[in-house]
Amino acid sequence: MIQQAVGAKKSINSTIIQSSFMWVFMGTTVLSVVLRIASFIKMGRASAIYVIVGSLLIIFGVFMVTAVFNVPLNDTLAAAISGS
Repeated sequence: MIQQAVGAKKSINSTIIQSSFMWVFMGTTVLSVVLRIASFIKMGRASAIYVIVGSLLIIFGVFMVTAVFNVPLNDTLAAAISGS
């Protein structure tokens, strides 16, 4: 049972990095930054604040949480799996 979990974890980690998911994940973050900058230019409009808040949610709620918490946890798990 543990060997199956180890195999699944390794497969998921390598597939995520090599798949189109990474392009979508990074592209969403980059697009979010671009839209945020564009919204600052159009700050007088009511919709600009919604775009700014939405982009902050994507940047901090998705990208930063993944980069700061999830990736290090995956790396630690991969190291523990390799060490056992």
